[in-house]
Amino acid sequence: GGGEGATLREVLKHKTVEKVVMVEIDGELVELCTEYLPQWNRCDDIQGSTEICFDDPRAQVDFRDAFAWFIDSFGDKDNLKDEQFDVIIMDALDPDRFVDIVGSLYKNDLFVQSLFNGLKDDGVFVVQLGETDYVDDPPYQSMAPDTALMLDTIKSAGFDSMVNYENPHCFFGAPWTFMVSFKNYNTRSRWYRSSAEIEIDLHSRILSTKSGKPPLRYIDGSSMAEQQTPRPALERVYCRKSKLPWECQYDWFGVDLSSRAIHIAPATWNLMQSNKSGSGMAELLDLAKSTNFIPLGDQYMILGTGEDTPLSDNMADGKVPVYSPIFERHLRSLIVSKS
Repeated sequence: GGGEGATLREVLKHKTVEKVVMVEIDGELVELCTEYLPQWNRCDDIQGSTEICFDDPRAQVDFRDAFAWFIDSFGDKDNLKDEQFDVIIMDALDPDRFVDIVGSLYKNDLFVQSLFNGLKDDGVFVVQLGETDYVDDPPYQSMAPDTALMLDTIKSAGFDSMVNYENPHCFFGAPWTFMVSFKNYNTRSRWYRSSAEIEIDLHSRILSTKSGKPPLRYIDGSSMAEQQTPRPALERVYCRKSKLPWECQYDWFGVDLSSRAIHIAPATWNLMQSNKSGSGMAELLDLAKSTNFIPLGDQYMILGTGEDTPLSDNMADGKVPVYSPIFERHLRSLIVSKS
């Protein structure tokens, strides 16, 4: 998707991008947008780019059915026909709760599985979910069945973790919600970087402009860090599912986990694995292996298996749920306050 060129424009602002493949079924739409919506697809102010984003040498614009192409190229994980991607952005019709025709995009398990297969091992998939939830909205299953179906399909494809974020600057008349899915659980650590770390990355990887104007209008380290924690409204809609998730059955504000957790920075954990002697490293590593080891964001949380907590009761494998706004929000808040 993305025939108007705006998503392509934003991707091309990153100097780390070597190649962008835009698959659009409607070539005539691209021509019309180039002529009548130039503000959406002009890259003439980006250093090193071209006047029209579609002409950037890093951009490969293919006019074909992305649905059929992904299935043909990546439908068989043992026989991939094209190079896998680091990131896939699905800028197609969102699973709007008032439009029936878009459901077909999310009812084909083979298509979603081909998206998963089309990503490298640490790949990331991004898709829009539509208008942001309100606190009194019913669950997706009743008001937005296509959204519920899409979430279940993405989860069953094999993604290790899925998180939401919202953007109020889409000019759709309301804030918009997006889903980020991580093929590898450890990739989450980049999502949960601090605002300072994100800001440093933005300055090092975003191309400057010829005019001297800021290349990014709405995004900086602080605004991205704010998107890490789901809003309470999303949590409440999630917990209105007919089959109540286990994490919705606990009063998270009444559970004291801070005294039962050890927080270890990733650099320290890597040092523990490479240097098993000195400074209590060996003892700490043995403790980690004998307990529920939960990697979360930019730190690690280790919970004793014998403790009677919601986590130890339901997380014998030591992993957080693949998709759970309530779990994401409360456990992230715990770690941030503890740090």
